[in-house]
Amino acid sequence: MSHTPTPQPPAANHRRVRWLLVGILALSAALRLLPPGSAPPGIHQDEAANAWNAWCILNTGMDQAGAHTPIFYTRALGENRSTLFVYWMMPFQLIGGLNVFTMRAPAAAAGVLSVLLTFLILRRAVSPTAGLIGALLMAIAPWHVQHTRWGHEASLCPLAVCTAIWVCGWAGMPILRGTTMTVGAPPLWRSVIAGLMVGLVCYGYPAIRLFVPVLLLAIACVSLPEWWRLMRTSAGLRRLAGLALGLAVTFGPLVWTHVTDGQAINKRGNTTWVWGTRESVAQCVGLVAVRYFEHFDPAFLLTRGDNFATIAPAIGGQIPWYFALLLIVGAGTAVAGWRSSSTARALLVGLVLYPISDILNANDGPSALRSFPGIVPLVLLAAFGAARWAAWWWSRRRIYVELLAAWVLLEAGIWGWWFYGDFDRRDKIQRTYHVALVEACRVLGDELNTADAVFVTADEKLVNMPYVVMLVAMNYDPHRWQAERIAGRVDVQEIGVWDYCFRFGNVYFLYPPAPHDPRLGGTHYLSAMREDAQSQRAIFIVPPTEFRSMKPSAEIRDAAGEVQLVIIRAEI
Repeated sequence: MSHTPTPQPPAANHRRVRWLLVGILALSAALRLLPPGSAPPGIHQDEAANAWNAWCILNTGMDQAGAHTPIFYTRALGENRSTLFVYWMMPFQLIGGLNVFTMRAPAAAAGVLSVLLTFLILRRAVSPTAGLIGALLMAIAPWHVQHTRWGHEASLCPLAVCTAIWVCGWAGMPILRGTTMTVGAPPLWRSVIAGLMVGLVCYGYPAIRLFVPVLLLAIACVSLPEWWRLMRTSAGLRRLAGLALGLAVTFGPLVWTHVTDGQAINKRGNTTWVWGTRESVAQCVGLVAVRYFEHFDPAFLLTRGDNFATIAPAIGGQIPWYFALLLIVGAGTAVAGWRSSSTARALLVGLVLYPISDILNANDGPSALRSFPGIVPLVLLAAFGAARWAAWWWSRRRIYVELLAAWVLLEAGIWGWWFYGDFDRRDKIQRTYHVALVEACRVLGDELNTADAVFVTADEKLVNMPYVVMLVAMNYDPHRWQAERIAGRVDVQEIGVWDYCFRFGNVYFLYPPAPHDPRLGGTHYLSAMREDAQSQRAIFIVPPTEFRSMKPSAEIRDAAGEVQLVIIRAEI
């Protein structure tokens, strides 16, 4: 490529850059918020657990298990789950209450903010054109859109990574800053805030806690000359001290908790290591290496994606084909600039490290959630290469840029057709997002609160942890929950890895018989009520194969028209 100045595409005009950025942000918001309540439909138990804990803390100061204002983890479904996303949800719930929109809008907001920060990072490190390209790639990336449309705590991953990178550069650290020093060094307080923010984002999804520190340390290692120049000045040393102070305040307690209370804070992770108890050190290293390289498998990236149907792409792999081409171009451009550009070195390091947060845990193939932080360096590298070559193509063969744009629009349109259409109707999605159960709650409305008893199937073939889904669907009163929990009217038992709820208030859950564990019989409450001489008005939400002697008053069908649940009103 010629080193002589080349004309820039029209996006280089500052006013046009601002308007294009506004358009990209509006597009990213629309892709993540519209249409509400679909793509995915219903409510998943993981997002419901986050929303319910946030609602409980916001209203009662305690999470669902009774812990006061938890910081390091909160109990949910048997896991000790990270808290950052729970607190991120609270302003939305404060304004809009507990519902599906306020459960998912925080994820969408995080997605839009990560698009904005992608622009800011690349504008500073490369050019405004690179910033716009990176923002657009992030805005329309299927992987990013899909996982910022539901209320899972992993939805904060891209925002956390972008925040850590941007705030370090904002404080004057040589982390993707383009140039090492600027006229007028940033004030010391920025370094303190940078340290505070880097530590704070690590309170999110566990994948972030591994990815952010490793990425920043690796970028620092390939930028040692810039760091050395920073340390040779008194102002630079003060800024480094401020960064360390901020990290000590936020990141320090998190590290200490992992050291002193590791079994609790990493409760779920301790059951999912990629190795077992009998492997040698060499075998463990081999298992980690296999998991690492699986993330570069074209099947995962381009054709199949995550094997878990609930979070698998609507069509194709985790990244579109055009994105793969831009990654190759970006990697080639960065390799060519390795010796002269710290930005090129940092972006290549990001490519190498993109799977790092998903190499320690077992899964049926690479996990799109645990490796979600890695989408940030992938987008940055793709935009880096695209911007360099777009400028060259624009001045010589503008048709190539136009053809690439048409290709992007075509792939994005095909993906959108499947994701915003067929995706919701898939049987696996209908079941794992509890569409029928949520609809049953909507149909019954306040009857769920006024009936003497409500019996709900807990058959895992149909539902998974239905209690927490119903708490959100019913907009249950958190004060009532806490009072019932203290009074013993909430029956939650830890069985194996998970917490099983048999009752809250007047709602009871019917688990299938489980000979290996008598506690999972699930019908003892119903049997006790039938033996009671007093007649009680009950509602059953069960599959059509159960309680056939009772006449259903309503049927809940799936997208294919099959009856999934029936509503029965009866006296017992």
